[in-house]
Amino acid sequence: MLLARLRTHIRQHEMSEDASFSVGPYMFRSSIKALQRNDGRKDISLSDKEHAILKQLYWAGDTAVTCEALYADIWDHSAAPMTHTLQTQIYCLRQKIEENPSEPQILLSEYGGYRLAR
Repeated sequence: MLLARLRTHIRQHEMSEDASFSVGPYMFRSSIKALQRNDGRKDISLSDKEHAILKQLYWAGDTAVTCEALYADIWDHSAAPMTHTLQTQIYCLRQKIEENPSEPQILLSEYGGYRLAR
């Protein structure tokens, strides 16, 4: 019973705006919409959509999040529109966080979606 309560409390904190968690070599700080580098270099500011994408992927754990789910949860679309909105956001996010964006090690493409490397 106590363990279940603790898990619930931890999950609620992870979903809050005060949450922070590791994303590759960064610390994701939800409250300031930024990634802080572990090496002390300049923080990486995130757009609202980049912030939402990272949170969604983190909450999914090792499971890939489909493009349809990302569109539904972040853009409030019931189906993926015929645009490259999500792909553009992923491209921009990879440019910011990947050492070599053409060979991503953090933000990975999976069949039909994306996931964060653990």
